Amino acid sequence: MNDIIAILNFFKKVLKYLIKILKKLWYQILIIICGKKHLIKYHDSTLKTLIYDSYKPNFYEDWIFHDDNWNHVINRWENRRLLANGLKLSMIDNYQPITHEVVFENSGIIKFSGITKTSDEWLYIYLDSSKYSFKNFCWIMTICKENEFKEFQFGFRYKDFYNRYRYRFENNKIYFDIVKNGKFYNDINSVPFKMTIGKNYKLNITAVENHFACYIDDKLMLYDIDFKNHFSAGSAAIILWEDNGTNPLRGSVGPLKIYDFDKNEY
Repeated sequence: MNDIIAILNFFKKVLKYLIKILKKLWYQILIIICGKKHLIKYHDSTLKTLIYDSYKPNFYEDWIFHDDNWNHVINRWENRRLLANGLKLSMIDNYQPITHEVVFENSGIIKFSGITKTSDEWLYIYLDSSKYSFKNFCWIMTICKENEFKEFQFGFRYKDFYNRYRYRFENNKIYFDIVKNGKFYNDINSVPFKMTIGKNYKLNITAVENHFACYIDDKLMLYDIDFKNHFSAGSAAIILWEDNGTNPLRGSVGPLKIYDFDKNEY
């Protein structure tokens, strides 16, 4: 009996893996059908307006800071269960002052130096989504990972902890994910990319309508389409996470700029 159960579990894993492969293949076919030209033309466009620049005095005032003591982090599993059952969250967001683990330098660079004490360490900042909302834009910044840690992610059209698009650097890959109503649709698309520790990279995230692109040093790495167009606008988030209880969260982002594309080019 145990042998039969083991065989069935094996075939279930194989079937699950094959379905995942077929879904990704179908996704790539749809992207080819829709055509990358829709968005690529925006990469070198001069018809864009600077709407956010971190190189300004007191730019830290634009950002909301959180860490692993944030109530949305602590209660995330229960909150995700509530959202999955169609219930609304009644929890009030707790304010957290910026700690020494995140430094907003006058040069427009954000320095992260998180100390890992537990198996669930976070540094989480986002542009105040009550003040900033970007629709068709490119977000250009210099990024650097200063030691190994699990996840370096960049949320865009960010609504809140439970709703956003993201490009995520993890396991020597770049992933495109969607977080919708607390449910994570991970690895919709991915590409191998080994980030060298201590090296600066130019990251460009471009979003026009429901088409998105991730460039590293002006090379197109991922091209993605959200066929359901979950989020038409939102702010931006930078998230560092480690779950091994050892590796500190050290890195930098910036200077960073966000450009809006000229409407007559849409």
